[in-house]
Amino acid sequence: MIEYRINKDKELTVDEIRQLITNSAAEAARRQYLHQQYDGKQDILNRTVSDPTKPNNRLVNNYPAYITDSYTGYFMGVPVTYKAAEGAPDDMLIEIKALFDYNDEQSENAELAKEASITGDAYELLYLDSDSNVRFTALDYTETCIAVYDAALEGEMLYFIRAYDVLKDLFSNEKTQTVEVYDQKQVSYYTADAATLKLTGQRLHYFNDVPVVVYKNNKEGIGDFEREMTLINAYDKMQSDSANDLEYFTDAYLVLRGLGGTTAEDVFAMKEQRVLSLSDADSHAEWLIKQINDTYIENLKNRIDDDIHKFSKCPKLTDESFANNLSGIAIKYKLIGFENVTSVKERYFKKALQRRIELICNVQNLFAKNYDYTMIDMTFTRNIPVNATEAADMVNKITGVVSRETALGQLPFVTDVEDEISKIDSEKPTYEIAYQEDDEGQPVFK
Repeated sequence: MIEYRINKDKELTVDEIRQLITNSAAEAARRQYLHQQYDGKQDILNRTVSDPTKPNNRLVNNYPAYITDSYTGYFMGVPVTYKAAEGAPDDMLIEIKALFDYNDEQSENAELAKEASITGDAYELLYLDSDSNVRFTALDYTETCIAVYDAALEGEMLYFIRAYDVLKDLFSNEKTQTVEVYDQKQVSYYTADAATLKLTGQRLHYFNDVPVVVYKNNKEGIGDFEREMTLINAYDKMQSDSANDLEYFTDAYLVLRGLGGTTAEDVFAMKEQRVLSLSDADSHAEWLIKQINDTYIENLKNRIDDDIHKFSKCPKLTDESFANNLSGIAIKYKLIGFENVTSVKERYFKKALQRRIELICNVQNLFAKNYDYTMIDMTFTRNIPVNATEAADMVNKITGVVSRETALGQLPFVTDVEDEISKIDSEKPTYEIAYQEDDEGQPVFK
């Protein structure tokens, strides 16, 4: 995570922009490394041995992908839902949802959550397309992204620097670096050469703020498996060494004692005929093999495996205890550490989504819409197996005690409570009661 703080009235010079990009080299290497781990290109693959005849198994146990995919699926597997607060303009939520659909917002959120899980943060850029529609897209981790904030307590974003390589020549693979610098009014474009940055253009972006959203995984900007990489590398090494030991075991040597005159032809004949002739009582044959303490090794590997899950707070979902028919409360107790980490993710992600909506409202308000981003509420739902019978039973018990909206919100399969209430009301039958009087003047209902 690259963040800098400066005084609000300071303008960044070209030399300062270039220096900030240079200072970001270590962060770029860190992000590259973490993505390699997620892709399964772990440190064990780089191991070499001095003797090429020795086995050199390099087994990858992709804990990084398991941890990130588990957190991302749990946190963002169920799409975020939005609701307009009381007093919001009638068309506000409709327009924002339409814009979200236009940008494939659900998929975008999942990718942002995944990137934040891997590297600790993710960056989203908003812009206007050729039809003047608001678009937003996650920036690639290979790009240099630098956020510059006001040093005051409010800490508003003043600048955002985006640097990336563009292929200049297809045959020579020559590339040139392009730099975009966003402030609260415009974006400036530069190309880099050996000495400095050359300004190539500027344009207004109309967002009335820096059009970038930062999605943090946590306050420290650390990925979900980053702290556990030493344990993961140790586990890879132990698994690989276990495979090496097995190969050593199968490559055992036959020791012949008291048979010093044995020739290569004799050994070949013994292998073919599967008969070993010993000349006298002092002669002896035995296998020379490496002794393996398999129990100790397995215990150590199990301990490391448990530590990886314990310190990453990511549960071992293949554990037998999850196979039982657990109640919702029992599952929540087993996922308490998982949930604690995800709750932190939710707080930062919600803040980022509010900024996304704020930037969208800034553009919409150019057309006299008078939208207030605080009038949009959002709900995060965990992607977890739910006992629907338990949930329905609870709703039956609280109906009449709380509002219909609150009660229906407890059902995991109801994603839009307001829409569900509208459907229920539309399905209610209407009755027309008609009657006529009989000969005695008494009403007869039909």
